[in-house]
Amino acid sequence: MQNAVAATSRTCSTSGRPHLAVAPASAACAWRQRRHQQRSVTAQASVQLEDLEGKMHTLEVSDGETILDVALDAGVELPYDCKMGVCLRCSARMKSGKVDQPGGMISEEGQEEGYALLCVAYPQGDCSVQAIPEGELVDVLMNIT
Repeated sequence: MQNAVAATSRTCSTSGRPHLAVAPASAACAWRQRRHQQRSVTAQASVQLEDLEGKMHTLEVSDGETILDVALDAGVELPYDCKMGVCLRCSARMKSGKVDQPGGMISEEGQEEGYALLCVAYPQGDCSVQAIPEGELVDVLMNIT
């Protein structure tokens, strides 16, 4: 029973706060350490991007970032306009890997054929993409082959 309740004078190594008298010291500290580690660890995906001129770029895209935003921050020149997945200017073809596209004008069929809009493309792991002229994607969406 001695170890069941933390003394108020003990502090957690991550937060520096005293443990509550009603919580086991080791459990409270372990929970804070896990929470701190989860916040500080950000998943990253390595994205190989071929721009419209055929130049290859390697981007490290963190969880919650789009491929387009990271590319623009890195100085890669890509066409874009709305950044909402509507205008189709940032069209791309997936060469490998997958992206999540929660918004945007590409149908499920278009996504299954490997097309993406970089402004709403969140990598789901390492991947390779090729920027394409928007007309190519428009043709696909209109079923023109």
